[in-house]
Amino acid sequence: MKSRIYAILVISAFVIPSLYYIIIGRESFPFSQAPMFGHYIGKETNFYDFKYFLVKDTSEQEIYPDSYGGFFSKIAIKRYFFNNVYVSVEKISPFGYIKNDNKEMFENRMSRFFTAYFQSHNQDTTSKIRLDVYNYNRNGEFKQKHTIGYYDITNHNFIHTWK
Repeated sequence: MKSRIYAILVISAFVIPSLYYIIIGRESFPFSQAPMFGHYIGKETNFYDFKYFLVKDTSEQEIYPDSYGGFFSKIAIKRYFFNNVYVSVEKISPFGYIKNDNKEMFENRMSRFFTAYFQSHNQDTTSKIRLDVYNYNRNGEFKQKHTIGYYDITNHNFIHTWK
């Protein structure tokens, strides 16, 4: 009887969270209804990449977020950024969504992210960090890019400039 109760508890520990993520439609490994996100890729699917640039006067250099002591890989930080900071505009999204999101909330999330993940640049008061999104087609060919905004290092403030 005890082993049956333990089995039910263990099964419930995996099934209940999985059902929750299936119902709300949000990807969160290991509770995902779409292993490796493969079912989102179609013939016309576009791919996107976020890039960060340290801008000083007329020069710029691509940089990467600090990884909190190597805990996050570059890919993990990009996933975290898209799911929890940038988020999706679709209500039922496999990625992050924030109800009643607005420009001020977006800029606050971005400011907190840049302040935390770019600490190694926080002393450089003569520069800013630009965030761009790059768009690629299914074959990986570059289509276009847009500047989303800038992080003002001096004021620890993100300024949204796109749309």
